[in-house]
Amino acid sequence: MPRKATVIVVPGIPPSLNDWMNWHHFARSQGKRQWKEKVMLVCLQDRAKPIAPPVKVTLTYFFDSHRRRDYDNYSGKFILDGLVPRVLPDDSSEVIRSLLIRFDHDPKEPRVEVMIERVV
Repeated sequence: MPRKATVIVVPGIPPSLNDWMNWHHFARSQGKRQWKEKVMLVCLQDRAKPIAPPVKVTLTYFFDSHRRRDYDNYSGKFILDGLVPRVLPDDSSEVIRSLLIRFDHDPKEPRVEVMIERVV
């Protein structure tokens, strides 16, 4: 029987790449590390199990407003880095065969929902 998708819910929204690139290099490094640790902690708390590659990852960003956003500003870098090595062995194209980025809206609970599905 095929394994169901794993869903990990990360509270908050990471900075856009445009915002992040305008930060001082020390703040960029610190922000990236903090998001990686945040995702790793959620995986640990949810007892997320490792998933054998190859996988398909869908990132759904739930923003608190309907403001227009560019998909390329939310590439998933901060989220995907935090999945390694707890859930995925790495975040290369050998492991993640496809990445889908979706935007949605939730004014009460901004978050990123990460759905990981094994592909055969």
